[in-house]
Amino acid sequence: MTTLQKTKLDELVGKTIFYQGKVYLFERYKQLSTGNIVVYTDKQTFNFLPSEIDDLIESIGLWSENRANWTPAPTNSKTEVVVQLPQENQPLKNTLLDILKDIKENPTPENLKKAESICNISNTIINIQKTEIQMFKMQQKMSR
Repeated sequence: MTTLQKTKLDELVGKTIFYQGKVYLFERYKQLSTGNIVVYTDKQTFNFLPSEIDDLIESIGLWSENRANWTPAPTNSKTEVVVQLPQENQPLKNTLLDILKDIKENPTPENLKKAESICNISNTIINIQKTEIQMFKMQQKMSR
């Protein structure tokens, strides 16, 4: 185990982590004479090959860094979810409506080219927002 791996594992001790779809308390770890690393949690003991440690740290590191004080909600209570629409939605709609109006009033090749460019950019923004929604849904599933 490298010094960096040891440091990162030391930082996880005592933290709530998310691993393989479940929440665990990372209690301690130790390296065996075989080189394997054993991770002890409140619910399960894991045995990792030395080559698997970086993947383990990467997969749970983001969770512990971004949600160090996270605790799962009780399963019998309801959680209120507030969704805020991205701020760029309204200006995007306004821009699209403006260019549509320009095309109706003055259908020049320049306006058509401008509209095509704006539509391409709008589609890219929409695809990014779809990806953000998918990520949000995945986070919701993982926190249950």
